[in-house]
Amino acid sequence: MVKSALVALLAASGLVSATSLPAEAQFQRCTSHNKLLQQLSERYKEAPTAMGIVNDKALMQMYASDETGSWTIVITKADGKACIVATGHSWEDFEPIIKGPGV
Repeated sequence: MVKSALVALLAASGLVSATSLPAEAQFQRCTSHNKLLQQLSERYKEAPTAMGIVNDKALMQMYASDETGSWTIVITKADGKACIVATGHSWEDFEPIIKGPGV
């Protein structure tokens, strides 16, 4: 899907970086994977929407909420430590307008 590829590209290229979080993200930037997922689900109604492997060393996951419009990109290392890379609002799912090979 185009969205997944875009998120992975942005995360890998450094265009999505550890910037200051919006005021609504008032929990630790890094914590255990399970704790972070619980917080995203309970506080923001976010669920996983996309994922990919980063340099064979970490898992990048995109969480978003149709209900609240919030979104979060999380990187989880092999040791289970998960860190928020970026957050935002006004998330929208869409179908690709232009379809190319593999889309």
